[in-house]
Amino acid sequence: MALDGTYLYRQTTGIVGVLIYHTADSKATVKGANYFNNSVDDLNLYDIIHIVCATGGTVVLSTLVVSALNRTTGVVTVTENDLA
Repeated sequence: MALDGTYLYRQTTGIVGVLIYHTADSKATVKGANYFNNSVDDLNLYDIIHIVCATGGTVVLSTLVVSALNRTTGVVTVTENDLA
């Protein structure tokens, strides 16, 4: 599936923002290439995105970081990070 921007919520603003995204898509899909491209104008480099994936009754939580962003080409790259 594709990103549904209505479920991408910005929690903080500033140099690095924190967002929450809820979806029925799998974690692998959300982490995949080009998933967040439709929200390139809503994201900033190094934003932290907490994802809540609820697929088939199983909830998976993960944290992604916007590791690359190009507004000209519309490409957003995210990487998974464990918060310790």
